Amino acid sequence: LAAAVAVVSVAGSLRGEDWPCFRGPHVDGISREALATGEGGAVRLEVVWKKPLGSAYSGVAVAGEHVVTMFSDGEFDYVVALSAKDGDELWRHKVAPTYEGHDGSHTGPIGTPAISDGHVYALGAKGQLLCLELESGKLVWSVDLPKDHEASAPFYGFGGSPIVMGGTVIVGPASSEGVLGGFDAKSGKRQWVAGDDGWQYQTPIPWEHGGKRGVLAAGNGKLVFIDPATGEVLWQDRKSVV
Repeated sequence: LAAAVAVVSVAGSLRGEDWPCFRGPHVDGISREALATGEGGAVRLEVVWKKPLGSAYSGVAVAGEHVVTMFSDGEFDYVVALSAKDGDELWRHKVAPTYEGHDGSHTGPIGTPAISDGHVYALGAKGQLLCLELESGKLVWSVDLPKDHEASAPFYGFGGSPIVMGGTVIVGPASSEGVLGGFDAKSGKRQWVAGDDGWQYQTPIPWEHGGKRGVLAAGNGKLVFIDPATGEVLWQDRKSVV
């Protein structure tokens, strides 16, 4: 899968709201921006720039003038930041030797980076959880989930995307002790693990239930609602099988 990043403008305007993580600012895949329309309600999109990259499944995260994604050049997997204005490469960080596709899957990273408070959080397909400075790409901390926490890699590699809530980076599978893990956004220290279900390529989402803000995660067989600060499972239920 040859990845490329393209930026389009509407009615000559490039700057829009940030898209800081997988599926956008509300993690629901919906942009709440109003599009300017022309005669007859038509919207015209114009390509401002296009940047060919290597193989990957990763989406893009956007904050200010930074567009961040992941890709493979066939030898290594990278996190890369591009200029939202013209597509120029601002920096790239080498994650690991490239994750080789197998059994029909494509080579390269799978998850989408998250941007929060001037930092980029990315999960490599081999389980490398990274924190980088958004402006420079400098490595702040890294955690190897399989080596450091005995997390089992899904068949096609680590494919979920990290989310950041209240200073906690949440990813899965994170440990042999639980499917989700919360890591301190500043240090990378694991704060908690939670859930006794299986986990593959899902991404948890922020959710509010009963006046409580938490993280909702769909495991292989259960839905769990977790306090992102403590990892306490507030409730869980088995998913319906269709």
